[in-house]
Amino acid sequence: FLEELHRVENTPEFKAELSKYTDLLEKLSNWTGKQITEAKELSGIFNYLTGLKAAGYALPEWASEIYPGEQLLNGTIFHFQSYSYTPRLKTLNA
Repeated sequence: FLEELHRVENTPEFKAELSKYTDLLEKLSNWTGKQITEAKELSGIFNYLTGLKAAGYALPEWASEIYPGEQLLNGTIFHFQSYSYTPRLKTLNA
């Protein structure tokens, strides 16, 4: 599964879809001090912020610009959809 996912993530089609989030990835990289380049990282940040909020903790100041927000949510959805991006991935991920 991981080998096929890695192959798919390197296709022009997948990269074009991920490029819709370039601005968000760059902002998150600046805000977090970590290089954020993958859809799974968008999902991780969304889940982290959701967990903080659910636990009653204050969110980082920068989060107000993106959370809750359509682009971060869509990036998270894209990450989960990537696991079934092709018929082969759907089969392997079943």
